[in-house]
Amino acid sequence: LQTLKAGLAGVSERKSKGYFGGGSSGVFVTSPLTDKVSFATGVVTATETANLTRSRTYLGGVSKITDTINNDGAYFVGGYTASPNTKITEKIIYAGDISIYPYTANLEQNRAYLAGISNPDVAGYIAGGTSSLITSFVPVNTMDKITYATDQRSAVGSLVLPASTYGLAGCSGSKDEGYFGGGNTGAFTNKIYVFDYATEQIELMSIDTLDSNRAFVACISDGHSKGYWAGGKGGLGSVKTIEVQDIATGTLSSTGTFILSADTSNVTGSDGNGIEGFFAGGLLSTGATKVINVLSYTTGTFLAT
Repeated sequence: LQTLKAGLAGVSERKSKGYFGGGSSGVFVTSPLTDKVSFATGVVTATETANLTRSRTYLGGVSKITDTINNDGAYFVGGYTASPNTKITEKIIYAGDISIYPYTANLEQNRAYLAGISNPDVAGYIAGGTSSLITSFVPVNTMDKITYATDQRSAVGSLVLPASTYGLAGCSGSKDEGYFGGGNTGAFTNKIYVFDYATEQIELMSIDTLDSNRAFVACISDGHSKGYWAGGKGGLGSVKTIEVQDIATGTLSSTGTFILSADTSNVTGSDGNGIEGFFAGGLLSTGATKVINVLSYTTGTFLAT
C-alpha cells in the first residue's frame, strides 16, 4: 500500500484489477487515498483519480464483478470521517479508475464498522455497523441494498441483520449466497449468517461458526467454492488465524500453519480475480501496516507479501 493503513476497504472487478480505499494511519487519522492493484503483475499503484472525496476509515465496499458497460464500478460506503460517521457512497468507475459520487446510493444512516457482500452482477448488500460516535460503539442491525444497474440504495424489504453487530466481515461467497460473520454485538461473537441472493433472506448458519469470538475480521472468496476468514480481535487480543470455509457444505476448517504474517485486526480483503485474493493493511501490536498478503486460491497458500 502507499501508506500504513488499517480500517480500509477492498473491492474488485474480478478480472484485471482491484482497489483499496480509505483507512487510517493512526488513531482516527483518516485517509482519502485509493491504491490500485494489477492482478496480472501484482503491482500496486497510487490512483489519484480514484481517491475518495472525503477522508474516512472503517468503511465498507461492494463490487459489480464484471465490466460490461462504461459505468460499471465498485462502491465504497459509509465509514468514520474524523468526527461523525458518514452515509456517503462513492463509486469507482472501472473504465478510467474515476471516483464519482452517486448520491442515490448513499446509505440510509451514518455508520462505520459495517460490512458488504456482492451478488455478482445484481446488487451489493451492506449490513451492521455503528451509527453512534466511534467511541461509544452502539451496534445496529440495518441492511441496505445498492442496485448496480441504477446506483440506487434501498431497504431490503423489512429485512435486518438478525443481531445488531459492528466490526463484522462480509464474504460474497458464490452466485447463490453470501455471508456475514464475526463482529461485536455488545460482546465479541463467532456467529455467521447466510444471505440468500435469490430470496434476499438471512438466517443463522447452524452448521459451523468461527473458531473464536472476534471482531474486525476480514473475509475473501474465490467466487464459487471457498471463503477465507482471517485475523480479527477477540477477548485475548488480535489473531493471525485463517479459516477456510467450504461454500458447498458451510463448514470451516483451520489452516494450521497457513496464517497471516502477524496478529492483525482491521485488515481488509479483496476477492481478486478468482485465481488470487488479497488481504491488505491492518492493525498490528506496533501500529498500522501496509503489507499485502497475496493468496493463491489454487494452492490455498500465500504467494508473496
